[in-house]
Order: sequence, then structure tokens, then C-alpha cells
Amino acid sequence: MPIELSPLDSLKFPIKSNREICSQFIKKISNSIKFYRENKNYTQSKLASEIQLSTRHFQKIEAGQIDLKSSTIMMIAKSLSIEPSILLSDENYKILKENEFPNHMEILEIMPVGVQIHNLHGEILFLNEKRRRQLGILLWKKNTTPIYIWDFKAGRREKESVKNRLNWEIINPHSPTPYISEDIDSNGNINGSRTVHWSYLYDQNKKLFGFLSVFI
Repeated sequence: MPIELSPLDSLKFPIKSNREICSQFIKKISNSIKFYRENKNYTQSKLASEIQLSTRHFQKIEAGQIDLKSSTIMMIAKSLSIEPSILLSDENYKILKENEFPNHMEILEIMPVGVQIHNLHGEILFLNEKRRRQLGILLWKKNTTPIYIWDFKAGRREKESVKNRLNWEIINPHSPTPYISEDIDSNGNINGSRTVHWSYLYDQNKKLFGFLSVFI
């Protein structure tokens, strides 16, 4: 039977059980920072000074020993004259396909691919900026009128197909495989086809509570 969770509760549940995945995610970004810093012939001290951090703090960032905020990533990217998304390598996308998702919503927010989280009822709990742009709903907030994953399908048949697929995925859990999705935006215009990588989301008691999808 589907578990009823509020958007905020469902996003909080996996936090403590995902430290290993979170650490892996942060380490990948840290390695990218080190690569581009060395490529620019910057010392740790020089880059730390430019972004107004102590050298020791920056050393911990490169070692993957502390959590990264999106604002810090933005400052580092600006100092290195690169786009923030470049620091998020393809290997990071693979982490998003695991059974759990990282406890770093700020990082998901600036991912260069669309990230979407919805519960077992199909209600969308989280859309990062890229996904909001894909759907043409830049001003959407999760506390407003609920929206559902089938709201962005063109016709009645397509909407029913999405509902049936969701129910089937819940009743018959299996190894996720990518699929092609064609959505409409908030104005009713078809905005192209995208490959969707997805995974089940479980709470700390190993109970299914939702899905994470990455739209590429």
C-alpha cells in the first residue's frame, strides 16, 4: 500500500542513511575542482584567497572532507573561469541512478540535467532549475497547488499511460531501465524528447516512498 508522506518529510527521511553516497558524490566534485585548479596553474592558497576561504578550509574541500554549498561551487567556478556544471562530471550522474539520492539538494539544484522527485501518488516534490526550465514553470514552488507527473502529457491517453506505469512500477519493483519521454510545457507546447534515467527512493526503514528521475 502506498506510503503517504508530505513533500518535506519524504525529502528528509533518507538523509542519515545516505552518507556514503553523499561522500562519493562530493568526492567526484572535489576531484573536478582539483583538476581544473591545477590546469589553471593555481595553488590551493591562491584559489582559496580568491574565494575568500582559508587554505585549510579549501584543502578540506579538495579532499572531499566537508559538504559543499552551491554558492561555494559557483565562486570556485567563477575563479577558474568555467561553468559550474563542468565541475559536475558524467560520473556524478551515475550516482543519481542509485537506490538512494544525495542529501545535497543545493547541488541537485544546479545540476546541468533535469532532476525530478515524485511520491507514490505521482505528486512532484522537487524540480531543479533545469527541470523547471524544461517544463516552463520557473516560478513553481512545492508548497503551491500540487502538480503531478501526468500533468505534462499532451492527451488523455498519455496521462492514463503514465498513471498505469506508475502503479505497475510500485506493484512490480524491478531494476530501473532508461526510457524516452516526450513532455509538454506549461503552455501546452511539446518541448522535445528526453532520455530519462530513474530510480526508486526508499526511506531509512527501506520502505519505498518515491522516485527520482534524471532527464537528459
